[in-house]
Amino acid sequence: MILSGAFKKIHPGALVLASFLSLIGIGTLLLMLPFSTVQGSINALDALFTAVSAVL
Repeated sequence: MILSGAFKKIHPGALVLASFLSLIGIGTLLLMLPFSTVQGSINALDALFTAVSAVL
């Protein structure tokens, strides 16, 4: 597989950092969706803070 070879070339620390950042990004986007809150919207900074807190 081509992807398997690409992952072998990535430094393990960079892979861990990329996975954390991608989880934080996905979590932030999901928290900003209208059905994620009672009021229908959330500030981007609040969504980012919540996502970072949940991942770490």
